Amino acid sequence: MSQTNELASNVASEIATVIEQYSRREDASPVIVIRLHQDKTEQKIAWRPAAERRARLRAPETRQPDDDSDDIQGLLDRTAQLYRNMISAHHNRTSRTVSGISDSRVLHVELSLGHRMLQKVGLVKAP
Repeated sequence: MSQTNELASNVASEIATVIEQYSRREDASPVIVIRLHQDKTEQKIAWRPAAERRARLRAPETRQPDDDSDDIQGLLDRTAQLYRNMISAHHNRTSRTVSGISDSRVLHVELSLGHRMLQKVGLVKAP
């Protein structure tokens, strides 16, 4: 990640903290700080809750091996499924950064436009 992206993310985070403290005053109007990212990254952030639900619905059911089964094909199927799960888990751990978004420039997802949109419509809890 370039220093410029990291600097912009850190500045946005600090500004959000200062504005949040300021907006606690009774006479202050609410202010929202947004850190814009690439449009495709913002789309991924905005669609993240739907993608997570879809992934849960598509997740294969984990079957327990039958103790009385000596079926070699069943054993191969279960082994293949375990292998696929292991590869998928490794890929998810190593290729994704913040909150399932595969863009290393996203440091503070809570300041992104996509996240703020989700807050406005009530799909994500606002601070």
